[in-house]
Amino acid sequence: NYHFKKTQHFIFSQEADCMTLEANIRWAEAFILMYSVADKCSFDECNRLKFLINYNKRRRRLGSYNKDTQLDVPVILVGNKIDQIGDRMVSTEEGQRRAKEISCACFHEISVRESIEQVSGVFRDACRFWRVLNRYPKLKRSTSDVHDLHSEVE
Repeated sequence: NYHFKKTQHFIFSQEADCMTLEANIRWAEAFILMYSVADKCSFDECNRLKFLINYNKRRRRLGSYNKDTQLDVPVILVGNKIDQIGDRMVSTEEGQRRAKEISCACFHEISVRESIEQVSGVFRDACRFWRVLNRYPKLKRSTSDVHDLHSEVE
């Protein structure tokens, strides 16, 4: 069983208030970036959101008296709505490639409508990656190390 002490859900969107968005990024310890495979714009938005996550985490660390403040947080890229086969605009390969390009811990494609188990798998991975990163917080991780974590947490 995986439980979070505090769970809060918020939605990133272009309409989100910038201050609220940055405040949410600062306290969060894991991120799930979800896009619709039937919406190329939502897929492209994940680049901007990952940049904001990196920027705010780095800024928080630089401004902290505690230099052990964690910069690495697990970010999972998730393509949703795979049940909408005829409407697909983003291929699985594009999603996998983007996850590597923006240094996500892992990539999933799911259908929230059709499988609660797929949804649970995303949250299980978020918990596992968070635990690994917090177990070894002082290790400097390269992009390849982040992708290798997936095999370590299984």
